[in-house]
Amino acid sequence: MIHTWNVDTNKYSAITDIPGAGEPIVVWNGFASGQSAKYSLENAKAMAPETPDLLVVNHGHGTAAPIGDVDDGTVFVAGACDSVGD
Repeated sequence: MIHTWNVDTNKYSAITDIPGAGEPIVVWNGFASGQSAKYSLENAKAMAPETPDLLVVNHGHGTAAPIGDVDDGTVFVAGACDSVGD
């Protein structure tokens, strides 16, 4: 099951079910086109509504312009892990 993020509503709006055998795999795809790590951090609780087994953060191709200091990604990962752990 793949949940797809909507940047216009700041919530998940589409769910794609991919049938298969075994335990289900749930993907919360918080891809927010054109947004920075700051946007993802501000929406971290909504983007990861359950405590994940795996958290992948990638802002390498989300914007054409720099998103700020080099430490932005590190701050995001720490903040997101903190947020989802609550």
